[in-house]
Amino acid sequence: MYNLANDTSTIVTAGDDVILSSNGALDGVSHTEGTAEVVVPNDGIYKIDYGINSIVGFSAYIVLAVNGTPVPSTNIPIGFNGNSGAVILILNAGDVITIRNNSESNIILTTEPEVSAQLNIIQIA
Repeated sequence: MYNLANDTSTIVTAGDDVILSSNGALDGVSHTEGTAEVVVPNDGIYKIDYGINSIVGFSAYIVLAVNGTPVPSTNIPIGFNGNSGAVILILNAGDVITIRNNSESNIILTTEPEVSAQLNIIQIA
């Protein structure tokens, strides 16, 4: 899933989840385009790659949230242009995953023609 930047700025306010505007190939996970929430289908071990591209947000952090609770080991700083991370998590069927602005600063995502946020979830066991 990803957010395809448009010609207007997308602001992710402090504490909010990043909206993912589009889906790539979905294999099991469910996501409604234009929402932040991704639902995993099965109990298991998942590899999750996530990141954002930003034009403002230097002092901000992003984190993965599972069922609304931030996962501390996934908290990463946003540099001058964004950042990305990867993690392996044990999840339960129906868990909801989001990318969250985990700071007190707003993040402004890049504008077109770039992907400004991405989330890849693969069940590995």
